[in-house]
This record gives sequence, structure tokens and C-alpha cells, in this order.
Amino acid sequence: MNFPRSLTNEELNILSWLLPEHSSVYGSLLWNIRSRIVLGEGRWGTGDLVMGSSDMQIDVTLPMTPAIAYGECFVGDETLSVSAHEKNIDDQIEVQFSGVFPISENIDTASGWTYSYWKPGMPCPATGEPVREAALYEASGAIKYTLAISSAKKTIWLHHHASAYNQFIGITAFADELFRTHHIRDADAVMHPASVFTRLSEFTDADLRRALIEYNTFGIRKFDVEGIAREEKVEKKSLLAKLLKK
Repeated sequence: MNFPRSLTNEELNILSWLLPEHSSVYGSLLWNIRSRIVLGEGRWGTGDLVMGSSDMQIDVTLPMTPAIAYGECFVGDETLSVSAHEKNIDDQIEVQFSGVFPISENIDTASGWTYSYWKPGMPCPATGEPVREAALYEASGAIKYTLAISSAKKTIWLHHHASAYNQFIGITAFADELFRTHHIRDADAVMHPASVFTRLSEFTDADLRRALIEYNTFGIRKFDVEGIAREEKVEKKSLLAKLLKK
């Protein structure tokens, strides 16, 4: 395809499905995408579209920014994966179509899946399997966020109740904080952060909440923790302390 160009109707239809306007975060990104043109392809080549204003140039040395939304749908008998990413430092937006490109008119999003519509109580969009949930409360008792962990898909996300946005949480960084705050230092945990999914039953909801707050403190992608009710860790009393009380 020649560049620069507008998004095709098929590309825009898929992005409109991926970025539902019921969410202020997804809706804002979709509005930004609609107001831009496709400048060309990013570092990943075919299907990796970079959008901006007509006077911009693509800097292919920039890494792809974190995904805001991800999903899979079908074009005929083939699976199409699509992701939309945060703006980069050049105020450009990258979307990636993988598996089928260019996209024909025969698109089936109705039987596809995306994390963008997930709400607490629902199964994992990708697998239909239950997810582990841990709510984070404001001081008033209202739920501000719900942490969701899909062991089947090996994915972690944070549901923002105010905006209906599902923010992806980095597995390695979150697992590091969970293992650290739980005093797990064995080599398997350190070298294989994905082991958090098989060890999930070891952790209470309070453990997950504590690790998430630490993740937010030291991680790159922040979320607002103002007003979140904090839980202090209750240290186990030593055997000597127990004996002295007798």
C-alpha cells in the first residue's frame, strides 16, 4: 500500500470494535486515531501502522509502546490479532494487525475476543476460564480497581471501575514484587516469573494488593493509588515470642 493514507473502512471497523467508546480511555484513543493518517509502517513491517499528522516522520529507532488494547477476530478462516498502543514520544499512535493483512471485507468480530469489554465477574475473554480477582478499595469502601489474573492465558490486567479500562500489568515486574513482598527468593521464582500463575493459590488477596501497590511505586505504567485503603502486613510471631507469652 502507498503511504501516507487514511485507514481503510475494514481497519477502522476493527479498531472501533477493539476500542469501545463506552470507556473514556478507549474512546479517547479511538478519537485520536480517527483524526490522524497512516504515515507508514513501523519496525515490525507489514500490518504495523504508525499514525500521526501529515507533517510527521516515523522514527523507526523508537520501541513499540505498551499496548492499551488487544484482541483477536477472524477474517474468513484465518485469525487476525490486533493491538493499539499508547502514544509515543513523537505523539504518534501505533496499531498492529498480525496474521492477515491487508484486511478484506469478510471480517467477523462478533465471534472474536478482546480484553476491552471485560468486567469483574466475567471469565477470561481469551479462554472462557475463570480468573482470579482481587479488589482494591477506596477509604469509603467503594471498589476503585479490580486486579484480574488469568492463569490459563498467563495475563494480568487491572480493571479501572471509573473508566471501564483494562490496563495490562507487566508479568515480570508484578511477579518480582509479589515474590519479594512474600519473601520468596528461590531460583525458580526469580528466573521464571511466569511461575506466578502456577503458584497463585499460595497468595491471599491482600498479598496481591500489596504487590500491585509496590508494582505501581517502582513500575513505569502508573495508576492513581490516592485514597486506596492500605493494608499493613502482619508479621508472623517468632517461636521464641510465642514461648515467652506462655
